[in-house]
Amino acid sequence: MAVFDADVHIHEAPADLALFCEMPWRRALEADVGAERWLDTPGYSPLTPLDPLIGDFPGPPPHLVTSADALRADLDARGVDAALLITDRFIALGATHDRDYAVAIAGAYNRYLRERWLDPSRGLYGAVLLAGQDPEAAAGELRAYADVPGVAAALLSLVNVTPFYGDRFYDPIYAAAAEAGLPVVFHGATVYGDVFPYQLQHYDTATARAALARPLGALAHLTSLVTSGALARHPGLKVLFCEAGLSWVRFLREQLDAQRRFLPREAVDPGWTRQVWFTTHPFAGHLADVAPDRVVFASDWPHYDHDDPAVVLAGLPPQVADANARALLRLP
Repeated sequence: MAVFDADVHIHEAPADLALFCEMPWRRALEADVGAERWLDTPGYSPLTPLDPLIGDFPGPPPHLVTSADALRADLDARGVDAALLITDRFIALGATHDRDYAVAIAGAYNRYLRERWLDPSRGLYGAVLLAGQDPEAAAGELRAYADVPGVAAALLSLVNVTPFYGDRFYDPIYAAAAEAGLPVVFHGATVYGDVFPYQLQHYDTATARAALARPLGALAHLTSLVTSGALARHPGLKVLFCEAGLSWVRFLREQLDAQRRFLPREAVDPGWTRQVWFTTHPFAGHLADVAPDRVVFASDWPHYDHDDPAVVLAGLPPQVADANARALLRLP
C-alpha cells in the first residue's frame, strides 16, 4: 500500500534561510540566536518542543531534519512513499505583527524550499508559505509558485491570527488558490497569545495547553470560513486542517446544523464539508464520524508526538493512506 504523509516538518536554519532573503530583513535571520522562548515556555527548543521539558521522552528523542537526503532516509525507514513538507519554525508566522517582515520571511522560505527540498521524483512535495498579513502579496506568491514542480499546496498559519480566515480580507488568497488548483493548508501550534483561542496562559499545565490549542484554533477558523460564506464565495477552494485531529469536526457540524432552524437568515449550507479535508494526527483510534474520503494520513514527523503510519493505517480505509491525498493535493 502506497503511503502519503501530509504533515512532515523540516527544520530550516535561519542562517541558511538568510541566503534567500532580501535586505534589510536578512539581518534579522543572520542575527538569529535560536528560538529562545525561555520566559513563556520552560525548556522549549526547536529540537524538543515539549512544554515544559520535564522527565523522559515517551519514545525515541526527536531529531533535526536539515536536508532532503536525511528526510528521504527517514521516510524510507517509516514506510512512507511521499510527503508534504511543512515549515517548522514559521508555523507561527501568523502571529508576526510586521506585515513587510512576514512577506519577506515567506518569500525567503519558499525560495529555500524550492532550491533545497522539493523533488517530486523522490516524493518530496511542499506547501508554499503565505503571509496572510498581506493577502495581495500572498496571492502573488501563490501564483508565482503555482506551476513549480513539487508545489502541492499553500500554507497559512492559524496562530494568533486576526481577523479570522473567513473575513473577506483574505479573499485574494482564496481566489488565487482556487484558480491554481492548490489547496490551502491551515496549521496551528501550541503557543500563547491574546487572540482567541490561544489565551493558554490561563491553564496551569502543559497537558491542558497541548490538548486545546490546535483543535480550538482549527475549530475557530473553520467556523469562520463556513459561517462567513468564504467557502461559498470560492466554490473551487479546497482546504486542509492539519494537526488538529478529528474529534472536533462532528461537534462543529452538529452545532451548525442545530442553529439552522433558529437562525434561518444565517442558514449555513451543509455542503461546506465537500471543500474541507482533515489530517489524522493526532490519531485517537477512529474516524470520529468524519467522512472517510475527507481524511488524509499525517504523522507530524519528526516532532516528539508523531504517529506511526503502520499503527494508524492498520485500522483505516486504504484510501486514507494515499488516494485521498492525491484527490486533494496537486500530485501526479
